[in-house]
Amino acid sequence: MSGTQDLSRLGARTKDELIDLMRRPGLVHYIGVFIRPTVAECIAALQTRHFTQDSAHRDDLSVHTISWSDEEWVIASLPEQHRRCMESEAYARDLALLWGPPLVTGKKKQPFPYPRNRLFTIVGNPFREPCTGTKH
Repeated sequence: MSGTQDLSRLGARTKDELIDLMRRPGLVHYIGVFIRPTVAECIAALQTRHFTQDSAHRDDLSVHTISWSDEEWVIASLPEQHRRCMESEAYARDLALLWGPPLVTGKKKQPFPYPRNRLFTIVGNPFREPCTGTKH
């Protein structure tokens, strides 16, 4: 791995450790609603296809779940040089990666409680035609 900072063993056990992890230079972070099947599938594919136990990069991926704004979210953190791995898995599932924290509207609007640098939100592709339940 290039650079002087050791980015292996990225795990964080507490909110403060996750905040410290998200502030580290050289990392990029992806957040999505955990219960959305394509988001969970994308993160699982990232783990099983790119950061397997026999991979030299197995310790370069950190996955956490958080509760925020009445939802369960998943955050995947990885070195910037592995961004293409996440982009390819998201693209394969017709997901979009939007720069910045999630925007939540409604009665219980809460500011995003984690660092926003190098953060992308995983969402369904907004340019995809909605499913109407009928064949075209």
